[in-house]
Amino acid sequence: MFTSEANRETQSALQKNLSLSTFHQPVNIAHSAIESSEPSFHSSEAEWQFPKVSYDDALLEPAARETNSSIQTQNESLTRALYDDLPSKAWFRLLFLEPSQNFSSPMFCRLKAFQRTQMKLKYETLSYAWREGEGEGETYPANGCHDYTDQRLPEVLCNGIRISIQKNLALALLRIRDRSRPRALWVDAICIDQKNIFERTQQTQVMSEIYSQSYRTIVWLGLARMSPTRRESKKTHDKCGPESALATICDLINDAPEGPAKFFALDDAQSHMNVRAPSPSEAADSISSGGSPDQSHSDSQAYGTAHPLECLFRSSWFRRKWVIQEVVLSRQVDVVFHDFRIDWNWIGLASAILRTLDDDFIQRHRLFNMYNAYLIFRLGRSTRLNQSFPLEISFLQLLRLTAAFKTSEEKDTVFALLGLQTTDHHPQDSPLIRTDYSKTFDHVRILLTKAMLSKGKDGSEPLAVLLNAGIAAQDLVALTENPSIYSWVPRWGSPMASLLSPWSLDDNFNASADLESKTEDSQSPSLLNLNAVIFTTIASTTIPIRNQDDIRRSVCQFLYALQSFKEGTDAPWLVEAMLSTLCAGRTSYGMRIPKGQHPVQPFIEFVASGKLPKVEAASELLALRKPPPTPKRGKQRRRKFARLAITICRGRRLFMTTDGHLGLGPAALESGDIVSVLGGARMPYVLRHKSGPERKDRSRVVLVGPCYIDGLMDGEVVAAMKHGKRHFGPFSDIQRVRESAATERLTKQEIEIE
Repeated sequence: MFTSEANRETQSALQKNLSLSTFHQPVNIAHSAIESSEPSFHSSEAEWQFPKVSYDDALLEPAARETNSSIQTQNESLTRALYDDLPSKAWFRLLFLEPSQNFSSPMFCRLKAFQRTQMKLKYETLSYAWREGEGEGETYPANGCHDYTDQRLPEVLCNGIRISIQKNLALALLRIRDRSRPRALWVDAICIDQKNIFERTQQTQVMSEIYSQSYRTIVWLGLARMSPTRRESKKTHDKCGPESALATICDLINDAPEGPAKFFALDDAQSHMNVRAPSPSEAADSISSGGSPDQSHSDSQAYGTAHPLECLFRSSWFRRKWVIQEVVLSRQVDVVFHDFRIDWNWIGLASAILRTLDDDFIQRHRLFNMYNAYLIFRLGRSTRLNQSFPLEISFLQLLRLTAAFKTSEEKDTVFALLGLQTTDHHPQDSPLIRTDYSKTFDHVRILLTKAMLSKGKDGSEPLAVLLNAGIAAQDLVALTENPSIYSWVPRWGSPMASLLSPWSLDDNFNASADLESKTEDSQSPSLLNLNAVIFTTIASTTIPIRNQDDIRRSVCQFLYALQSFKEGTDAPWLVEAMLSTLCAGRTSYGMRIPKGQHPVQPFIEFVASGKLPKVEAASELLALRKPPPTPKRGKQRRRKFARLAITICRGRRLFMTTDGHLGLGPAALESGDIVSVLGGARMPYVLRHKSGPERKDRSRVVLVGPCYIDGLMDGEVVAAMKHGKRHFGPFSDIQRVRESAATERLTKQEIEIE
């Protein structure tokens, strides 16, 4: 139902507004990144530098090369022998990967427990995607004499036991195995007993310390793979392979004061790293100075619009949620991709530059993982840019920004972020919740929601978490059958629609104005007690919106409804109201649309590109159409509006209320649902009456979800209540609406949300 568009638009707040409240010009972000970014570590030397430490001689004693008869394959009893219980969570295990002169020889390693404080800066951590490359097409050739992509991978023996690990992890260990000295590594899949829930919980709780105390984190992006949807010729291999991808990254950075950026190629035959930097010809084929990447890639049309960066950002590592803290918390990060190594900061900075200066390029080449790389880079603290302008965000905002990332377990949607510090969460000193794999995901999200509500009581947006809640975000059947699922608790593990509320903290909605949010505690832990002003009922709805055609159909349904508007319509005002509703009053950067700057012509061109009903309102709308400067310009602005509208509207539907309001709400809403303003909430909410026992002066309801109603986003309902009036929408003159409109005054009441 939802695509990555909804997640990309949440991250666009970082482009327009780095601190979510201070900066407002996207171009300035790129300039700041270029002028101020300075990695704290640079991979400036061809040979990898290792921790300067002498390990215990007994520990480094080579593992016995067991004979085939003495080697044992890992099973349940051997797993217990391999993983002795750790004394406490102050301890962890390290994997010592032995050197080998033979690339294809078995990988021998030792697993040993240590106190973390004793091993600070004496080991490296590995960041990788567990299932990278599975069924994703043919790989590019290797540089060295060993083509490890086609041959059987060497077996892995740990403490004399043959262990089974994911293919991508085996490739990572094979790629980083040194020829002359052991490598001390922390690898989650091996160093944690994954079958021991207690140990897994404890080690995950201190994972932030494990990464922050390591000498370096090695990111393994996997093997460069060809596009599964396009056959690539030898010429395309050369232009779009892993080396060209990293040359393109370096060329971008070399236009900045930090250059020259370099990357390194591992030559297996000669056993050393060769420095690589984009040559003048390579630079001309990647991204020209000051121009679009497409402008310099002359062969892009001939080769199916292939671009070097496609094979780099095709890696599933960029979509794995755990990698966020693994990179953000590390002191130094080196990226290994295929047969090459590069400093992570160059990839992050290149992503920031392209995201800021040429977002259309990212869209054309579908480099959506670049948005994730940009976010990881901005969350880090290893550059002067991030140190000077840190992202001061809440844990809730972090959950929203990372919605595009994936986890193999639902619980990890939350657990993978608990190692990161936010304005309301400190992993060690004052966590919102702690990692606990013994709890169900429903229990985890209930605990997290209650913690957020508790910490937000005295803040400017105490009910912010409800923007992601409602039956629109739940399985309706599960909500009915499972009493432990509450409508006011977000289901973070499911795909989410885009956020209706603007991202800016300085220019947000304030539908509840000064309506107090505090109420007495509920007698039931499953209920959320709130103050509310219920001001109208939903009279009719359009179809649920899934694509651009559905948006046009919804507009047509609305135009048909206007036929009963006796006194006609003010066409300019009508257009502004409709497009504001379709965009939820927001720009593509998550800011409120400035007064008088509504994209009227792009909206009209978008609507006119479909079939309109033959009604007066449609004719008046088309009469406002102005020809674009050029057909190409008209197409571009229509696409831009369509992208914004579908991002906001997908998973929602338009509705009309009995009091003449036009709104946009969850797809789960129905005629007869009530619309209210909740004390402490920035948006109006759609509620549904719940059958069952009711306490005096209270109404038992289910939360359907937040909604946008044009003209009601700045406290107008609360103002009408204080003046003893109702609030009627602009379409309350429609005959059927006028007859059904209630006449009683608005009042504040207490409700219980299940």
